Amino acid sequence: MSTTARWSLIIGIGVAATLAFSFFAASTADDRKTLAFIVFAIVMAPACIGSAWALFPSENDKAPAYPEDTVETEWSRKAGFGAFTDLITAMGIALIAHNVFGAPELPLVMFTALGLADFGIRYWAVSRDRTPQSRSDEI
Repeated sequence: MSTTARWSLIIGIGVAATLAFSFFAASTADDRKTLAFIVFAIVMAPACIGSAWALFPSENDKAPAYPEDTVETEWSRKAGFGAFTDLITAMGIALIAHNVFGAPELPLVMFTALGLADFGIRYWAVSRDRTPQSRSDEI
């Protein structure tokens, strides 16, 4: 399907849905039916056209041939390795503090939250760099 035909279909379906919803809203309104129709059409048009757009994806939006070699996968891998190392280090320090100094035990929820936050921060930092290394550089 060509781009023009796709967008014509999307806009046509979106406008038809907008008109149907607006007519229903105007028919159920007590007074000022025209105003209800116009306001509802203005409010619903972006949502209806956006929903129609989601139903008809572009042919250019295809999944990559090798999804495991995408930049995002590399970022996630780097962030995961770093976060795991940080988490193991923090758990070791907490264990030493508990055994040597008698510090209270830290709950598992705290380490889970630490790991998730660390992963998120590392993923954000790696994605800001935007220069992923290839696997041959790491070996």
